[in-house]
Amino acid sequence: MGKTSTLEAAADLMRQNGAGVLLRIDLDGHRSIGSVAIEIRRQANGLRPNEPLTASAAPGLGNPSLSSAISSPSNESLFAALDYLNHVAARQASPVALALDGYPKLRQLGGALIDQAFRNVLTGHPKLGFVISGSESQLSPILTDSAHPLYGRLEARNLEPLEPRQLASWIDGQFAKAQLISAGVGTACVDRGGPRTSDILDLASRTFDLAAGPRFANGATVEKAMGQAIQEKSADCATIWEQLPIEERKALKELAQMSGVGAAVGDAAMSSRASVGRAESPAMKSLEKRGLIEKIGSAGFHFESPTFKGWAIQAELNVRRERATPTSAPTTRFAFNLNAGRTEAANPTKGVRL
Repeated sequence: MGKTSTLEAAADLMRQNGAGVLLRIDLDGHRSIGSVAIEIRRQANGLRPNEPLTASAAPGLGNPSLSSAISSPSNESLFAALDYLNHVAARQASPVALALDGYPKLRQLGGALIDQAFRNVLTGHPKLGFVISGSESQLSPILTDSAHPLYGRLEARNLEPLEPRQLASWIDGQFAKAQLISAGVGTACVDRGGPRTSDILDLASRTFDLAAGPRFANGATVEKAMGQAIQEKSADCATIWEQLPIEERKALKELAQMSGVGAAVGDAAMSSRASVGRAESPAMKSLEKRGLIEKIGSAGFHFESPTFKGWAIQAELNVRRERATPTSAPTTRFAFNLNAGRTEAANPTKGVRL
């Protein structure tokens, strides 16, 4: 349905036509550079089915092994894995390309220098083709900013966004095919799971699973599915939060406040836009580069990920409820302290802020 499905279809066509091999790494599913490196090695070894699962055959690489990639989750492990894949690709009869699906996630994992380092990868791996994907706002600096390390190194291909009503109708159609009653599920998934198609389809899939028993789903089912997604990814959200500078946390707090604080967390109509003035702040621009928020024309920003958005809103709502409802017995909870730079257990009598 979106960029990921397009890459998968391209890989199938290349394989069927004998035109080469397109390997795809779903970067959104990884939490460390080391994890990405291991997946690249795993797929590279898939091109060598008759050889053992090692990287020892690659000359000039210091014979890197899978165990070293696990124990050293650093940028160096990623580039060593790419060196290895380049070596394996050189032995193939047909071309090999690697698609980094969700490239901005690499920047989150590897830091601001990842772009410069990846420029060296593009020029230093002649046996490999590369495809990187992301939203228009995430990739536009690569294509338009002449000072960007990757400027001029890639050729752009644009995928127009799916029309929301068309996507909602398609989701409802999938429920109908499975003989499940869908009461506005498609529209609810688009509203709550957007803006990325992959997130919308993930939410629809979770809703589908919840509907399998009762054979029925509505907006409440979608909200339950979203709650499960937020809970499942809360540790990842907290990790991202802990790594942000204080000013960027404050900016996200403001965006969370505009995105539903004071309203029901599941309210599909809640706004996710910040003011124009705030949109011009260095913190918001930095968050955009990190891929956490996306600019909406000249009107402001919205959260890129619905789960991170939901987590941030829920955290702020919890803080406000605790401030408004004093308790006589201390309990332990997770607090998000702007100044401490970490997630910590806290006494509810202490002030906490998102």
